[in-house]
Amino acid sequence: MNWQRRTWRYARPFSGSLVAIVALALLGALFSALKPWPLALILDHVLNNVEPPAWYESLPLPAGPASQLLWLAAANIVIIATVELFKLIRLYTQAGAGLRMSQELGRAIFTHIQQLTLSFHGKRATGDLLRRTVKDSTCVQDLIIGVYVPCVTSAANLVFMTLIMLRLDPLLTGIAVSAILPLILAIRFFSNALTDRAVDQEREETQVMTIVERTLGAIPIVQSFAREDYEVTRFRDTANSAYRAHLNLTMSQIGFSFSSSFVIAFATAIMMGIGGWRVFSGALTLGELVVFLSYLAAMYAPVETMALLSTGFYAAKARARRAFELLDHDDTIPDPKDPRPIPGNDSIGNIAFEDITFEYEAGTPIMQKFALKVNTGETIAFVGPTGAGKTSIARLLLRFYDPQHGSVSAGGIDIREFSVDEWRSRIAFVPQEPLLLPMSVRENIAYAKPNASDAEIEAAASAARCNDFIGKLPEGIDTVIGERGATLSGGEKQRLSIARAILRDAPIIILDEPTAALDARTESEVVEALHTLTAKKTSFIIAHRLSTIRSADRICFISEGRIVEQGTYEELVALKGRFWNYTQIDARA
Repeated sequence: MNWQRRTWRYARPFSGSLVAIVALALLGALFSALKPWPLALILDHVLNNVEPPAWYESLPLPAGPASQLLWLAAANIVIIATVELFKLIRLYTQAGAGLRMSQELGRAIFTHIQQLTLSFHGKRATGDLLRRTVKDSTCVQDLIIGVYVPCVTSAANLVFMTLIMLRLDPLLTGIAVSAILPLILAIRFFSNALTDRAVDQEREETQVMTIVERTLGAIPIVQSFAREDYEVTRFRDTANSAYRAHLNLTMSQIGFSFSSSFVIAFATAIMMGIGGWRVFSGALTLGELVVFLSYLAAMYAPVETMALLSTGFYAAKARARRAFELLDHDDTIPDPKDPRPIPGNDSIGNIAFEDITFEYEAGTPIMQKFALKVNTGETIAFVGPTGAGKTSIARLLLRFYDPQHGSVSAGGIDIREFSVDEWRSRIAFVPQEPLLLPMSVRENIAYAKPNASDAEIEAAASAARCNDFIGKLPEGIDTVIGERGATLSGGEKQRLSIARAILRDAPIIILDEPTAALDARTESEVVEALHTLTAKKTSFIIAHRLSTIRSADRICFISEGRIVEQGTYEELVALKGRFWNYTQIDARA
């Protein structure tokens, strides 16, 4: 679909506002056409006693030149005030409609980004996605409010002014209209350069935002390795590239503006000379020449506006191209057209991985012919070397990815037949790195269940052994924590993450290395919270530390994407195989 048509889809709900904007602009143009007449009438009729137009004599005017002078001056104030009033209402309406339509596109982009797979997010810079959501979504406002509306109103003004000027002096009007052709040639000459340089500027500014976002997200690493100067140099070099791109675009805009202004100035000079000659010859009055020159500026203004709109048009095109390129990215987990209902809690925990083959990159399989059956209420632990495929099992169960071959089923139904959101709502996930948001402790826990009562939130915090450190916070459970929970320790963040999972009260639990980065004392506290979380739930625990898996119903040792050993802790130790070797390494560590 044409990019302009796609952009219009987000403006269509505000058609009423757009009609009002155009109507207000046209009314303003109509009253603007009256602006030179008070001065013209003063020059011709009041000061030089030239016979006034018939329409002027029909007005209820006071007698005497002095009274008419005051009346015309007052009329000038009324005309200008009316024009400005229409302008004020139009600009206010434009601002509201433009922001709302851009928000619609921004919302669509933000919604789509959240539906894209982890594979996509792993390859794209957050700064780039941020710019496309916040900045590129303004292409709707830039195109509709910044280009189309001025184009329509300018075209209407051009026709309106041309018709009035034809009635005043057809010869001068013909000469004035002939100057439009050079303006069109200037537009064609500069259009490609304006487009290319607008795209370059957008790309370079995105690079600057990406560097800032990545550096701020890794401040502890930057400071610990004393790499501040390196990052500043990198920022300066990228910012210089953005500066040069902006300067190149500005130079093209200046060149275009100079060319169009020169054409208009040259045409105006000719009109002034010919118009003055026609006043001397008696074909025009001085007042009519003033009106004509005023209308000439009013006629060229929309032409110049339409010419300058090409810059806005190509900038909007560049942003729209980036916005719709992201919206067209279909790397999403598909929802079935007719999703099947989720099984009840008594059977949803019957999970089966059947003949799974999975790879992140083509030709590099992570799992091959992986098979596992789990019963409701069973706790399964996955152990094995790094890169064996343990986390991939959790990602498949959460439907962050779908396998290339085989299936994952719950209650005997392939999970691809469920609504993605409905299926994930039955799972509580505790990641290895606790993900906390910069809001209160209460809100962080309630993120899993927004409608939870205060009693439920506090009960979950208590079950996750959070009360001891929450009580020491300045405002208790209502204390706002820092970005990514920076004001809390690792163990405190992990227990909050567990509290969130407890509050969700889902029938399926996934724990990905929940104690990997904790000391022994903190680990024992977290393990106690984990026992509360996994009680009577179907649970999957990915772990390197054996303390979190000793009580598991089954331990599966994973190697190269396959289960090479499985059994209880005691059974696998007695087997003295791969898992036993692993326990010896853990004991020595």
